[in-house]
Amino acid sequence: MKKFIWIWGLYVLISAPLFGAIDTVDGIDWWYEVQNGRATVKSTMASQTTAVDVSTAGEIKIPAKLGGYPVVSIGPNAFRGCSKLTSATVPEGVTNIGSCAFRSCSGLKDVYFKGESISGIGVSVFDGCDIDQRLHYELGSALMRRGCADGGDRGVFDGWYIGECS
Repeated sequence: MKKFIWIWGLYVLISAPLFGAIDTVDGIDWWYEVQNGRATVKSTMASQTTAVDVSTAGEIKIPAKLGGYPVVSIGPNAFRGCSKLTSATVPEGVTNIGSCAFRSCSGLKDVYFKGESISGIGVSVFDGCDIDQRLHYELGSALMRRGCADGGDRGVFDGWYIGECS
C-alpha cells in the first residue's frame, strides 16, 4: 500500500507541470500552470493544445487571475494557431510573453496591453499574424519607449506598429 501511495504521489508531481489546470472565465476554458503562487497561461505539453480552444473566435481578454492566482506570464505557443482571434487584451501584471505565443493567429488585428509591467518578450511572438495588426499600449509605457528606441520615429516591435514616438 505504501508503494502505491508513493508511486501515485510521484505521478502527481511529474504530471502536474505537464497538464496544468483549467479555469473557466467568461465562458472560456483557460489552461494554466501555477508556480510560486503565480499563474502562467500556457499550452499543455501533454496534449499540445493551446491555452484556449483553438476554435475560440473574436475578442479575448486574458484574465488577471486564474484559479485565484495572479496571471504574470503568457507561455510559449499559448495561442499559437488560434486563427479566429481578432483581438486580445493582456492584463496589468503580466510581465512576460513567451516565444511564439500568438504565432499563426492570422485573424488577430489588435493586442491591448494594460499597464506597463511587461519586461520580457520572446522571439517570433507574432509571426504569421495579419499584416494590419496593431499593438496598443498605455501612453508612455516602458514597452512603448523600448519599441520607439528600436524603431526610430515610429515605435515598432517585432514588426508591429506601436505608435508615434515623442
